[in-house]
Amino acid sequence: MSDQSLTAYDDVLYPSLAHVQTHPDRLATIAALFGLETAPVEKCRVLELGCGDGTNLVSMAYGLPNSEFIGIDAAGRAIAAGSEMIRDLSLHNVRLRQLNLMEFEADGERFDYIIAHGVYSWVPDPVRDRILAICSESLSPNGVAYVSYNTYPGGHIRDMVREMMLFHVRSAPDVKQKVAQGRALLKFLADSKKEPDLYRRVLQKELEHAVEYSDAAFYHDDLNPLTRPIYFHHFVKHAAAHGLQFLGDAVFNEMQPDDYEPAVMTALRELEGDVLAREQYLDFLICRRFRRTLLCRREISLDHKIQPRVIANFYVASEAEPKSSKLNVLSSEIEEFRTPKGASIKASRPLVKAALLHLHQRWPQSIHFAKLLGAASRLVSEETDENENVTVLCEVLLRSFAAGVTELHVWTPSFVTDVSERPLASAVARYQNRRGKRLATLRHTGLELNDALSCKLLGLLDGTHDFAGLVEALSVFVQRGEATLEAEGERVSEPTQIRKLIAAGLPQTLNKLARTAILLR
Repeated sequence: MSDQSLTAYDDVLYPSLAHVQTHPDRLATIAALFGLETAPVEKCRVLELGCGDGTNLVSMAYGLPNSEFIGIDAAGRAIAAGSEMIRDLSLHNVRLRQLNLMEFEADGERFDYIIAHGVYSWVPDPVRDRILAICSESLSPNGVAYVSYNTYPGGHIRDMVREMMLFHVRSAPDVKQKVAQGRALLKFLADSKKEPDLYRRVLQKELEHAVEYSDAAFYHDDLNPLTRPIYFHHFVKHAAAHGLQFLGDAVFNEMQPDDYEPAVMTALRELEGDVLAREQYLDFLICRRFRRTLLCRREISLDHKIQPRVIANFYVASEAEPKSSKLNVLSSEIEEFRTPKGASIKASRPLVKAALLHLHQRWPQSIHFAKLLGAASRLVSEETDENENVTVLCEVLLRSFAAGVTELHVWTPSFVTDVSERPLASAVARYQNRRGKRLATLRHTGLELNDALSCKLLGLLDGTHDFAGLVEALSVFVQRGEATLEAEGERVSEPTQIRKLIAAGLPQTLNKLARTAILLR
């Protein structure tokens, strides 16, 4: 990175998170769908460019002890913090290096997965070029590179807003003032008319985005003078110059068209033979502003026309629950299954409804297709053609994956959903909990605990406390005034009543934590 970006990222640490879409399992799954067999997730080599303090890699390394992880970043403070975290967690399969990307030399090392999240759009052109050069030089023959970037046409809106904010904050003395004044300008412009017009409504959306961001993320992402989006077809051309080709998107359902008018859907179907053109037109339709593109070597033969039967090779998971509280899987009535984020699919065939119900009941566990088919068949007890059942279930699961209703995986993490006598939570999650960060689950997803009592409970889940010990420790915590309990709208302060309430609510709380994939055997 440039000296300017190095100083900025040392002065204001960028918030580091675990990004589920960068996990080797996600990359390997998308690759497998399109006919590329990658290195086994449980034994692979991963390089992250612009790793920050390594939070993303540390979470992966903890869950994949037989894989190797290397992170590169120019910000010394971030690397120092991450190295301390690695030492504290006694991890031996992850290393961080403070290094300018322009100075990185692979020295013949090959990596099965290369990650560059939140870097490409925020650095000068020579560094952009170096990122793709590293991918070309260091990617194993069947490797996958993940590169995220801001894209047009949606980026035009963000450019407009960013340029106005950069003008407005040009004389601000420090980061705090720049962030405050940037948001203040957006609010001033968005609220400037009694009856908002189209321009004001666009600005209001940008204001909502700016408020949701942390100060550090807003400063680096929206007030960075180096930021420049790129059209998808320009990015693909840049990658091709380095011998790389478009594999897919890390978020599979973002490759799927929305519910457009029939003429639009027909036009998109006519483009199915030209994947790159179809992706670019989808960007135009969506007004896309951010992409998470997967690349592989140009000589790899890919098949973007997915055959449904390939789904039989995967593990499946789904949080979608039936809309009806009186679901009858044996009937042929249409039932809708919906995820907490609003993605949904309708099914009428008993076998399909039984499979989706079984996935919901087993969430967050992933179930191999063969076991899922067996469980669903037993639920409906139908004597039907097994080959037909495989075909039907594969087709539905592919559609539901495209809709964001189900997940597909090539690997399953180790966690438990049953609460043991002395519960043990992930060491990474407990470490992050002590530092007030967003937690990474064993599925590499994010988790936030929003109250002091839940945070205290997680800290106690070190495998040494039984139920009585947890109740006692939490009761003392409340009695000291470090957390509050209420009953019927009134604060509870009497020690016996505190213990009674905690003992009554703890089983449910532990079970909810178990459903986040944070507990170990």
